[in-house]
Amino acid sequence: MSKWIRIDVILDPSVENRPVFQGMNKLTISKADIFKNGILMNPVSPKAIRENDYSYLQSKVPSYADLHEDWIEFSDNKIINHAVGRKSRKKATEISDIIGVGVGLTYAIKRFGLKANEIESIPDPKKKSKFLDFVYYVKNLKYLHETKGTASTYITSFKNDIINKKIDAYILATTTIEHYEDQFAVFLGTITHACSYKDTRSTTIVVMDDYNERHNDKIYDIYHFLSYYMFILSVTYDRIAYNQIRQDYLARRISQNFINLELFGGRYIHNGEMYWGQFFDSRLIVEKIRELHTQGIEFNAFFALMTEHTGKRKYFLGISQTMLNAMNNFDIITLQKGTTKIYLDTEYTSLILDNDGMIFIKSFNQVDSQIEQQYPEETVKNRLMMIFEYLFNERHVCGAPCRSRNKQGQPCQIKTYRDHCHFHREH
Repeated sequence: MSKWIRIDVILDPSVENRPVFQGMNKLTISKADIFKNGILMNPVSPKAIRENDYSYLQSKVPSYADLHEDWIEFSDNKIINHAVGRKSRKKATEISDIIGVGVGLTYAIKRFGLKANEIESIPDPKKKSKFLDFVYYVKNLKYLHETKGTASTYITSFKNDIINKKIDAYILATTTIEHYEDQFAVFLGTITHACSYKDTRSTTIVVMDDYNERHNDKIYDIYHFLSYYMFILSVTYDRIAYNQIRQDYLARRISQNFINLELFGGRYIHNGEMYWGQFFDSRLIVEKIRELHTQGIEFNAFFALMTEHTGKRKYFLGISQTMLNAMNNFDIITLQKGTTKIYLDTEYTSLILDNDGMIFIKSFNQVDSQIEQQYPEETVKNRLMMIFEYLFNERHVCGAPCRSRNKQGQPCQIKTYRDHCHFHREH
């Protein structure tokens, strides 16, 4: 994941005479940048996480990691989307979108000297209008940034879509109080022109749209930073506790010490810093489970089949204790200051640590001893069994000692897909 390439930055006529965009005609980028910034495609969920979402949450991170590993290639001065012409149009578009977000936000970070956690996903305004992807501030100037990615020959339709989103966003700003300040913002668009495996041309990023000199007074608060970390919390933190944080975030009533470190699914130590998060495995990807399942297959045989087909690919996604403490203490200075940025890559391991305190670790074939100690094969097997039973409607009796007054001590007879039923499971 550590390979770097340099791609051409092309300024559209709408910005080519603006000094703020001049002086950067090449963008240096790595696969790790695309992976890391692509996670920002996930804004705060409008819905609470349900117990039935367990399989989806276990699947989402490794599915994204494998998609990134298998279908995006860096070669010379090209970013290649290998799904174009080989997979469905939907899959090819999904990967192009990831490339567009990853490259577009890397451009913003390097062009304007931003830290990743200063960028915020824009939630759906719940109106029948187009809306832009991201918002950030540069020297009190507000930027609304739309990112596009494509491996198509022509990009005119993508330019038109950015223009239409700008128009809709401006109309929304002039007709609603909550979006009033957006009418003074910069509406910035980036289009990453990636390649198919057949292309001989190089990858480019096109920068377009208007530039305003009006300023906005922006004071970063806990809600800005929390919106950035919400996706990571949604897949690494206790479900019930996450739903409470989400509810308090939407109601703007967050209080200090709202994150309990013990409610994360796991932890990892790197260079003396503790990271709190969750472990994942490629064998838990729902799409692959459905693909390999055959009627009547016994679970142990299925686990062996998944391992043979997928290999032992384990991951850890987490946030540094330094940044979590800063959120609990509303320490905006530390959140803005950030932490160390490191990309490491070997044949069987990789580590992405960004200055936002987010860490992502990949371990193939059980080479990472910390991951194996906390996330052994038996745990992977148990999680796969839960997903297997849920997907194929094979529930089992809970069996835990009942705590009801008239049944105390007797094996619980409630059927469940998880290890124990809701009443007897540690949340």
